[in-house]
Amino acid sequence: MSPARRVPVPGFGTSFAFFLAFGACASACSSSSGTDTNGSSAGATVAGTGSSPGGVSGSSTTGGVASAGTGGAATGGIASAGMPSGGATTGGVAIGGAGTSGSATGGGGAGGAPAVDRSKRKLLLRDEGNSAVHYVDLADPTKNWHQVVPTGRDLQLIGGKKFLLGTDSGYQERSLADGKVVKDVTTYPGTLAAHRLHNGNTLLSGVDFHGGKGIVLFQIMPDGSAGPQVQYPGTYVRMVRESGGQNFLMTADTHVFEGDAQGKVVWDVTVQGGPASPHAWEAVRLASGDVMVSAGYAAALEIFGADQKLKQTITGGDGAMPFYFADFQVMAGGSYVVVNWQGHGAGLGAKGLQLLEYDTAGKLIWSWKQDATFVSSLQNVLVLDGLDLDKLQVENPQTGVLESAN
Repeated sequence: MSPARRVPVPGFGTSFAFFLAFGACASACSSSSGTDTNGSSAGATVAGTGSSPGGVSGSSTTGGVASAGTGGAATGGIASAGMPSGGATTGGVAIGGAGTSGSATGGGGAGGAPAVDRSKRKLLLRDEGNSAVHYVDLADPTKNWHQVVPTGRDLQLIGGKKFLLGTDSGYQERSLADGKVVKDVTTYPGTLAAHRLHNGNTLLSGVDFHGGKGIVLFQIMPDGSAGPQVQYPGTYVRMVRESGGQNFLMTADTHVFEGDAQGKVVWDVTVQGGPASPHAWEAVRLASGDVMVSAGYAAALEIFGADQKLKQTITGGDGAMPFYFADFQVMAGGSYVVVNWQGHGAGLGAKGLQLLEYDTAGKLIWSWKQDATFVSSLQNVLVLDGLDLDKLQVENPQTGVLESAN
């Protein structure tokens, strides 16, 4: 076992440091669990059209996800249940889980996704609380690494086994092998987030940014030259995602809107839950045509229809302690992995379950209990399994699922 390395974190004073255990992370780096409740304890809270309660033994949900079988064991405060190996619904995904070992394996049904073993997941995580990025291999913790990074938003695979980070002055490209900086662009102060588009341009977003007014989206061409710039009314923006053609979906505190290349807002909804300023984080369009939003301090995933009406709210689950739903990933099998951020600053790693996975009915089917010795408050997640690490990965504008773009 490699010794832990104490690394000071900028911005938290000389008294704070967190341990980076290269090859250690003993319990939590492999502490994932399939959290099907087998009918005896409460499942995730689900509200809206087409929803169904969690926690029904052997239940299957509309959209093709088969939930728990029998034989679960409640350990670590989370009721875990397993599906017999190979069980699945037609066209669906078999999901199982067993105790704190993190095993969550099922067989693919006819026409469905392949088997999923969540105990062997590889994760790339941005930790806002510690200003760090963590690579976590649940099957082999000796491969884990951790790097202190600048403050900023977003996390993305960009090909060549590299990833991109937004910073407050531009963006960085780093090696997936060890997290070290490959490229550092620092000439765009006021950057709030950075994201690489299908066309290979890097999109920077900000407010009253790069000579523009309101919400400004500015593209940098692959050769570093200036690309298109568009602006929309507003004083707040978080994540920006492509939504087809030259349109973008944006989160702007209480609002989620779609804008075109001329700066016109063509679709707009208001986050329904949480405080007066929920600080909604991210929005993508699903295969159904609906838009899924991680609604910030509303502590939920909210799904809106084309008619701008709220259709479904997903939150909760045993032990989850929802606080702020930030980055999420739509999985190829139809489930949603979301970050449950726990607040600013260091020392928050013991709070809640910071990685949650829900099925399409809103039932909590997997979670990861972070190790507080190196995680404080996660902000972004990338589940790497099944992705081509040599190619740029961008959300498909029609399904929200990550796809290779080059």
